[in-house]
Amino acid sequence: MGRLQDFILAGTAAGMPMSETVTAMLSGATEHSSSLCDILADCQDPELLTQAAAAALALLNDFQSVAKALVDLGIHPLSLFFTEECSEFHAWKRVSPRWKNWLCENGREPRFYRLHGSICYIEHFNPSSFLRAIESRLDIVFGRRTKAVVIRASCLTGLISSIHPFGTKLTIRDCTGDMRLPPHISGDFRLLFNEATFHFPTRMAVHKRMWIRECSGIHALPEELCVEELHIERCSKLQQLPRRFRGTTHIDLVCIPADSFPAGVEGLQYLRLVNAPNLKTLPLPSSKDLDMELFCLPGLQEIDAPSGSSFRNLFVSCCDRLKRLPEGLNEIGGDLILSRLGQLEAIPPRLRIEGDLRIISCHRLRSLPEDLTVGGSVEIRDCPGLRRVPEQIRASLV
Repeated sequence: MGRLQDFILAGTAAGMPMSETVTAMLSGATEHSSSLCDILADCQDPELLTQAAAAALALLNDFQSVAKALVDLGIHPLSLFFTEECSEFHAWKRVSPRWKNWLCENGREPRFYRLHGSICYIEHFNPSSFLRAIESRLDIVFGRRTKAVVIRASCLTGLISSIHPFGTKLTIRDCTGDMRLPPHISGDFRLLFNEATFHFPTRMAVHKRMWIRECSGIHALPEELCVEELHIERCSKLQQLPRRFRGTTHIDLVCIPADSFPAGVEGLQYLRLVNAPNLKTLPLPSSKDLDMELFCLPGLQEIDAPSGSSFRNLFVSCCDRLKRLPEGLNEIGGDLILSRLGQLEAIPPRLRIEGDLRIISCHRLRSLPEDLTVGGSVEIRDCPGLRRVPEQIRASLV
């Protein structure tokens, strides 16, 4: 532990304010007279370092020197605005607006604030050329109490480190610029309504859930993605999904142009695909409890499932080129709903359905297998070609 850190902790324990501690260090009141850079470099705790830098800035009134020292130490200058233990800095910030000229480009005044003490907001931030030129290696120190970070209506260039893990939930909304994302995010991750270009690492881990909605600057996701739930909606340029998922139980994809789906997503429990016009083949893992909804997939020709596969519920609608369900399908623990499948010709033999069966507007379906069993009710409408219906199925018609 460095001598500044020792001194600060001792001063805190004695009730000394941070500003007095830094003043003492700068003036050589201790046995170690030090320059500002020496003092900051000597502190090994990033949060304590940022607090000391904020106190020094309030004393020296030299934003440029303090910010450059933080950059040299791998700390983003915006960290200053999320310190909680230095009232002198926040008072200085209100009466000394010159920091904006050095940190921000001209435009709407940025906002940096906390909500309920644990949610940090960055809004309307347009970084200066100095910050844009910094490689994506600097960490913003938000503090140990922070549970979530929200970035809104800002330029993202140079804002978040692409090297180090991000330690909280993260939401990025209505933003522009260019961002290389970190390899790990320790909480839910949301990208919403962004024009920014996002570059994902080859391998990425997100704790819990990832939402991506209406982000025009995403072309490809990581090759390997570890996430519990993935929700993507209306990303018009997204061509490449992950080749490998780890720990994923829930995938929900709506209005995307990707033309392939990864094989072998083991452990998947829920899959919804809506309006993916370029998808031709859907490979599925061996599963006993998968809920699957497929809607408006005009290019889908084949659902490839291993022999002995079963579903919890299966809903397939408006898949104009799909001729048959998976041959290996033998059981559905809930309901089977088939709607507006103009090319569907057959249902697999020996299929057992524990719930209800609905078949609507499947014009090429000619017959149902004799060994088909349905535990619930049966509804068949607008299937003019259907000629053979087993007696046990007729008895269940509603």
